[in-house]
Amino acid sequence: MTTRVIVPFVFVAVVSACSASRPLVRRAPSAEFVDASEVLVWEGLARPDVLHTIAVLLSAVGEGEGDCPRVEQDGVFTIVTGGCTDGSGTVRTGWARRITAHDEIRARLHDFGDARTRITGRTRVSTEDEPRFELDLRVTSETPMEDLAPGSRWIAIDVQGRVDAQRRWYADGRLAAEGQGAVRIRSSGLEFDRDRCAQEPLGGNVELWSGEHRVEIRYDGATDCDPERTARWWRDGVEQGELRGIEGHAGCSVGGGREVDGWGWLLVLLIVGLRRRHGTAM
Repeated sequence: MTTRVIVPFVFVAVVSACSASRPLVRRAPSAEFVDASEVLVWEGLARPDVLHTIAVLLSAVGEGEGDCPRVEQDGVFTIVTGGCTDGSGTVRTGWARRITAHDEIRARLHDFGDARTRITGRTRVSTEDEPRFELDLRVTSETPMEDLAPGSRWIAIDVQGRVDAQRRWYADGRLAAEGQGAVRIRSSGLEFDRDRCAQEPLGGNVELWSGEHRVEIRYDGATDCDPERTARWWRDGVEQGELRGIEGHAGCSVGGGREVDGWGWLLVLLIVGLRRRHGTAM
């Protein structure tokens, strides 16, 4: 690709870089955090390891095989275009662009997906030893995403996060979902060790704010590794007991020699809700 082509291409990318998620987040009412089932939905969406997995899978767009979607590569650019039907009979929609450079992968998507689920927005993932990630996404579905956000036909994600040198996870940002409202999130110090506790984080916490309400979820897998995947939670400073059925470890990494079909992986991830199994409070 020549400089004459690159300059207008970059200019268009800059001027069109309006947020996909923030208008939905701003319009959504505050979440109420009425009961454990509602908090459990936000726990699954707010976890930094879950958000990092979404970013990684989106960053793999264009790495699959087949004629549909069409994949074109030019140096650091990969362009993936739908408007076709793949070998399984699924109609692929929209387009995506991936840029890989300087230990970083960026992806921009527009109505990317199939007839059921589509994604618009952008992601950025660092491939360095201490990963960083950013997500600005709007996900829409023709039918309610019962496993991911029960009753919702759209979700909005505007979050950034990182993993530190001790492999602890952090994230900060805003989330919204149709019928669920909007929340501000902050996740701090989540630690994982599958050998010590495969069901839940060893430690760390997730905080959720919405309107006048605040929820804190504290993980304790290091001292209380429970097969039912539990954490303790507080609402407005009052302890509420155990939150059962929290999200299992969803860690993922860029690279590793594994070939990923970005279309298939992401749509399965979103539709089945990151292996979400709902639970109740005790």
